[in-house]
Amino acid sequence: KQWYQRRVRGDSSSTIVELVALSDADVYRAGTLQNLVMREQSISSVGDTGFIKEKCENTLTMDMSLNLFTDINDVLDIIYLMPALQTIQLKGNVFTVRDVRGGRGPHPSIERIYLASSGLSWEELCSVASLFPNLRELYISGSSLQVENTPKDTFGKIEVLDLQFSNITSWSSLADLSSLPHLHTLILSNNHISQVSISPGQFSRLSCLSLDNNNISGWESVAQIATLPVLTTLRIRKNPLTEQGSGLD
Repeated sequence: KQWYQRRVRGDSSSTIVELVALSDADVYRAGTLQNLVMREQSISSVGDTGFIKEKCENTLTMDMSLNLFTDINDVLDIIYLMPALQTIQLKGNVFTVRDVRGGRGPHPSIERIYLASSGLSWEELCSVASLFPNLRELYISGSSLQVENTPKDTFGKIEVLDLQFSNITSWSSLADLSSLPHLHTLILSNNHISQVSISPGQFSRLSCLSLDNNNISGWESVAQIATLPVLTTLRIRKNPLTEQGSGLD
């Protein structure tokens, strides 16, 4: 059996730690397993990583959401043992050790990451994303982010970016994202943006923009959004503008 440490939350004065066993029977034919789901299992660390490498070499998607990982490097160690992995779901793991250890090369197969409510700053998220040169979709809602000083080429292939519930107050703070060559979907719902101003050439590939539940109150912002050359879908419900009998919904 392979043993994985699982921490069970106790009261304020105690924390219970137990071990979860995975036998070979539990992962029968796991070498051909495409989807690995270990969601909400209170896992905080991984023991025998060689076991993962042997049994999950062909895994395409991994869901370890809502566990108890605190060190981002523990998760990265697992990811790098899965050469075919394309999609990672890690939402709800609150990382307190957030500095990525050096010495890692690129992981070329990762295309999609869900990291909502992770506790990572924008700089730390960029550090993680830089390991995945073919990353196309990034879902990182639920963090208080200052989107600035984005390293060039970090998101060179990104197509979908979800920044919901990120405490973003200014459209201008997104300037670093405006020149991403493949970004077509930007989700900014449930933030605090009050005005949109777009300069020529910015967000030239954006076809879908979600601004639901922000603080937009003026038609000037809508006029600015209308200048986006390939925009086909705009969501702007639950803004002051749409709550004032404007006819928008």
